Amino acid sequence: MSEHTVVPRIDPEHVRAVVYGTNAEVQERFRQHFGVDIERAVEDLGKGYHEFQDLQDQVKLDEHCAEVQLFIHTAYNSLISSLHLLVSGYPVGSGHLMRHFVESIAMALMCSDLRIGVYQAYAANRKHFDMASAPDRLKQKPVRRILESALGFDSDAWETVLHLAPHAQAPPNTRLKLTAPVVGGRIAFVIIPARRRSLSAIR
Repeated sequence: MSEHTVVPRIDPEHVRAVVYGTNAEVQERFRQHFGVDIERAVEDLGKGYHEFQDLQDQVKLDEHCAEVQLFIHTAYNSLISSLHLLVSGYPVGSGHLMRHFVESIAMALMCSDLRIGVYQAYAANRKHFDMASAPDRLKQKPVRRILESALGFDSDAWETVLHLAPHAQAPPNTRLKLTAPVVGGRIAFVIIPARRRSLSAIR
């Protein structure tokens, strides 16, 4: 009978090193291979959130507007955190946050116009509201027509976002190549008109 291989035992210090680790070595490898794509995403996310903060000073201070802003903030936070996890070597966690991003921005758009009825349904039952269905619900023709008229919503851009979602668990190279163009171009076109028109119109 062969002998068991002696494997070093894990102790709390090993776990602590993982929990508090910076993953600097992995991040540097991502920077070397995908630095241009990462920087493009970082620049666009930073500029987009800065503009969002500027627009917050122009909107009506009520619960409805606050919840729309919360969904937009959650979308940005999920996307930035997803990118952080990806370049830190955690693609599964990164993929889960990408789905949160898609759901959050869909909710922000649909809640921004009361004619759609999503905000009322959400406000009546926040605990059990099915936000997972929001991305597909945004594709419905009546919803699209309202948002296209009110906000200049780009339905083609939204299809690009939904195309990204199945790639949330794809290899890092695929994900970065998909993330950067969407963040840098069409997704900004989806988000910015929603902020500029709906949030200021609520005032």
